[in-house]
Amino acid sequence: MLIKSGVTPLERPAVAGYLATLDGRLRAAIAGNTAAIARVEGEVVVVLPARVLFEPDAAQLTPAGEKFLSTLAELLRGETALLVEAACHTDRLGTADENEAFSTRRAELVLATLTAHGLDPRRLMSVGSGDRFPIADNATADGRRQNRRVELSLIPIVK
Repeated sequence: MLIKSGVTPLERPAVAGYLATLDGRLRAAIAGNTAAIARVEGEVVVVLPARVLFEPDAAQLTPAGEKFLSTLAELLRGETALLVEAACHTDRLGTADENEAFSTRRAELVLATLTAHGLDPRRLMSVGSGDRFPIADNATADGRRQNRRVELSLIPIVK
């Protein structure tokens, strides 16, 4: 299926250089934004606070979120050696089932937006992580704010 979708796999020795170039292009494109970029186990991960992309307590994009995803899609449109995984996370308020369903709706909206801006949906994946992977303490307002995030993993496809 991936070959049919126009994927051009990378040779393993080329991955590090490819990711370094992609990382630099991403940093330049989103400079001044609240996004953080990290290299994690052979992929580039863009992390955004949920409040940047989404209206409060809704699976609806803010104007800034729409613009950010449009910019990202434009940058990634020609990257035929990448899969993009959108994982949305919540805090622990609400039930686990509610949080998973809510984060799934948000992740699907991210993918629909990236697709609407030209990315091939066959190279996109969504994950509603709910509250399963906190990065901060849910007992505080600041911790809950940090846990409400979107992680866009840019995963190279290797031969």
